[in-house]
Amino acid sequence: RRKEAIPLLLSALKGKPDDISPIAFWFKAADALGKIGGEEAIGALSDVLTYDFVLPGMAAAETLGRMTDNMASSPLMKTLKDGDWRVQLAAANALSSTGVKPVG
Repeated sequence: RRKEAIPLLLSALKGKPDDISPIAFWFKAADALGKIGGEEAIGALSDVLTYDFVLPGMAAAETLGRMTDNMASSPLMKTLKDGDWRVQLAAANALSSTGVKPVG
């Protein structure tokens, strides 16, 4: 049942700012995906890291940093090279909380 919520939560994260109120909803949707966990949730959060709007990407980075799954650090590392600087900063902060040290 929890995995059935992933598409809905991903859709919420990709909503435009005027579609969702308040903005904190993005962070709650990302957090819910983090609690579901697993490869599909990590994939959904990873997809949001490079989305057009910055706040969902920041929420996704923060959530990936809290996840204990080793797969969660890989999309954060990729984000350090691509994407908006604010999402890059969120990814770097998230990686520092996991103990992963960026190389290069």
